[in-house]
Amino acid sequence: MRAVKALSLALVVLAACAAPAMADETSNIFRGGLQYVWVEGNTSYKIDGVNLDIDSDPGFGFYLAYEYRMKMLGIELSTAYSSHDGTGSASGLSKSTKQITGEYQMIPLSVALNFHVFGRSYVDLYLGPVVGYYFMSDDLDNAFGYGAQIGADWNLSDSGLALNTALKYMFVGADVKNLNETYDVDPLSLQVGLAWRF
Repeated sequence: MRAVKALSLALVVLAACAAPAMADETSNIFRGGLQYVWVEGNTSYKIDGVNLDIDSDPGFGFYLAYEYRMKMLGIELSTAYSSHDGTGSASGLSKSTKQITGEYQMIPLSVALNFHVFGRSYVDLYLGPVVGYYFMSDDLDNAFGYGAQIGADWNLSDSGLALNTALKYMFVGADVKNLNETYDVDPLSLQVGLAWRF
């Protein structure tokens, strides 16, 4: 019983000593900038004898993120926007082909668990898993996604300003409205912007 009390007291003292250190290591990071998004999905369907191919062009957009960092780990909340031109071709039994064009937007809300490789340094390299919910427009339903990202904050000044670069890949399958089929969007995002660490 005495050993249990001694161990409990030691844990309390250790926690009390570690708390200020944890507070010193905790920081906030805001990131934002422009992104270029490739839609990796290229899907083919065959519906009632009609062949339907769907493809999407890359598109520009922007991103915003906030990370709460504790030592080597951080929890990041982010959102983004990108617009894409979609191209579809439908060919039936008569071999005739009809081209279908349209535009759609993606607005993801994501949560990431970032592991900071070098701790606090001139180059703050981070990587980790990402999960998100994608709001889609027009003919695509909203969808969940998962993936990973790798990024770096490059220190620009003593005030905490940094250059942010990141690469994010997500697996996203969005249902095509009125077709009961899934379009593999799978966006690959290249992000370049600024970060403020404090």
